[in-house]
Amino acid sequence: MAWFTKKPTVVVSSFTAVTGYQSVTSNSSIPQGSDWIHATRGGSGPIPRDRVLTLIDRYVAEYHMVTDPWSVTAVLGQLYFLTNQWLKEHSSVQNPIVGARKPQVQALFTKVVDQLCSRLNCSVNRLPQLLEDYWGRILGTHGFHTDKIQKGDPFDAVLYLTRADAQKYRFKFERGLCYQLNWWEPPPWKYQLADSRGIGWTDGRGVTAPRMMEPGFAGFALSMGREFYMAHHRGSFERQNFFHSSYLAGDAVLCTGTMLIEAGKVKAIKNDSGHYRPTLEHLVNVLDALQMYGVSPATVQVKAVPDSWRDSNGQISKQNLVIQGDELLKVRGRGLGLMYRSGANQQQTQDRMSHK
Repeated sequence: MAWFTKKPTVVVSSFTAVTGYQSVTSNSSIPQGSDWIHATRGGSGPIPRDRVLTLIDRYVAEYHMVTDPWSVTAVLGQLYFLTNQWLKEHSSVQNPIVGARKPQVQALFTKVVDQLCSRLNCSVNRLPQLLEDYWGRILGTHGFHTDKIQKGDPFDAVLYLTRADAQKYRFKFERGLCYQLNWWEPPPWKYQLADSRGIGWTDGRGVTAPRMMEPGFAGFALSMGREFYMAHHRGSFERQNFFHSSYLAGDAVLCTGTMLIEAGKVKAIKNDSGHYRPTLEHLVNVLDALQMYGVSPATVQVKAVPDSWRDSNGQISKQNLVIQGDELLKVRGRGLGLMYRSGANQQQTQDRMSHK
């Protein structure tokens, strides 16, 4: 596993924001762990802390322990996604505990935004683009031009969902289990334990076409808001092809690929997406999101396809990689992973621009 901890031999340059840093708040200092715990008790006595808040606790403490710039930025990214998720989950919750905690989480979110803007040298309205550059993944050259050609007249071969239409394919999680709407049946739909084994892929070339997904796996997309989507994919048809780009209409994602889910339990994830060509480090995004929803990374097998990860010499590997999720997070979950991912994202952006 030594190759995981080596610094990349390739040169990774920083993204340059169009506009410089502009302060978001007068006080952007992240609280110490003990101060944060005290401020978010939510009342007197032993009050349980929910799933997301517990993760926020962990990264608030970690923020004060890491020192190298890449790791500090990686931890701030975690706090950004987690505080944003907590606020979304509790936006309509009305009880004294949430009411006492909400101002503190909102204040932390603002501080994190300010810290990220400072480190990435950007204004707050530029931050979403920089988050895509460092964490997300845009369509690759193949995916961009495939969709650009097939979306044109005289036919519409690639299906792009509206945000409203995509909601029927969105997962929800409860206690670490994944649920999906039974969209393959007549409405009204209802949520049931997700199972990828019956979703899969259809190839218009028939049974002689090469296998596009492993048995039991189905395509998924993870949005920049850490929302999971899964639907039946189809390709090589004249109309209504459904690719990884279909879920979010070609927008940037945190990751795409395939996933194995059995009876609501996420068993494995894989970065086999020709449209976005995510790297091993984009699978780290998937593990982080799953952990946020209560799924233990130790129970998730990670598969990286050839040309999506680097070997001990810093060279792109032509081999498959299989590793457990918790092991991957140990070695690529912080600064080194962010460094590799941002460099790969910059290269993909440059490649796509050069092929216009």
